[in-house]
Amino acid sequence: MPTILLNPLDSVVRHTIQHESGAELDVLTGRGGCLVGWRVPSVQGKLELLDGYARAADLQERYYSSHCGARLSPFPNRIKDGQWTWQGKTLQLDKNFPWENGHAIHGLLFDLPWSVKDFKATAEEGILTLACTYDGNHPGFPFAFYAESRYTLGAQLFTVETILRNTGSQEIPFGEGWHPYFRVQCPIGEAELQMTPFTMRLEVDDRSIPTGIMVPDDDFAKPTLIGERNLNTCWKFVGPGERAEVLLQNPSTKLCVRYWQERGPGGYEYIQLYTPPARQSLAIEPMTCPPDVLNNQLGLVTLAPGAEHLMRFGSRVEIPV
Repeated sequence: MPTILLNPLDSVVRHTIQHESGAELDVLTGRGGCLVGWRVPSVQGKLELLDGYARAADLQERYYSSHCGARLSPFPNRIKDGQWTWQGKTLQLDKNFPWENGHAIHGLLFDLPWSVKDFKATAEEGILTLACTYDGNHPGFPFAFYAESRYTLGAQLFTVETILRNTGSQEIPFGEGWHPYFRVQCPIGEAELQMTPFTMRLEVDDRSIPTGIMVPDDDFAKPTLIGERNLNTCWKFVGPGERAEVLLQNPSTKLCVRYWQERGPGGYEYIQLYTPPARQSLAIEPMTCPPDVLNNQLGLVTLAPGAEHLMRFGSRVEIPV
């Protein structure tokens, strides 16, 4: 049966789901509920398929410049100048990434501790549920809500279910996303990438804010070498289907990560891909909306008091024999 292990990273709480196959999933419970490790056994040993933080010093050095693995709520990506207007009132979020053109970045939960609500195990999978309560005390987002993240680990796959519930007395506007960094055991320029169904690429200005223009983009309609590309790009999936998929493959070994995200109303209709400076991984970021959602309101979800919203994404690995 799968088990759960308390595996702290110095003073920061981290939990590891352990599957009887030897697969493991690391979650940084003490900071953002981040996905920071996914290991699957192979004949070559355990394959590390997610980038994370090997040591506490690594976490301290890189976390606030990357938010690697974090849940991005109640908005993903960035809000222009941290400023937005709702029901005639102008609100100001913290400009927490000054080197990123002075925007508000990655929501409000990435630095909060999460609590373990539940852990369940069956013969096939382990399921860890974390919870976080936001009381609406930030003047830039004065809306109380409850967030829940449910991580399911199988022998060669994981799934993340994301819930947001309005616990306040007024309607909440929001967007959601995640920030996991995937690896396929090679420099990311040597990996192949494919996205399905068809995508429209969002054009952005020199401050990474969408211009309102989307253009058809079939660059990754079939498996394509990433090469020297520096990606920090958002696409919208526009083809048919209830799921969108990303294939990330090491063409030399045929090690393949098949990532998916659920679409539909309020689902993950957008995706952001980012190549970190070290170029050993690729951030594959499911998003319900494009950047600057609280201003452009594209894909904006609104919840009445007491209502909740559920989203899902996950990944399966294919290991060559």
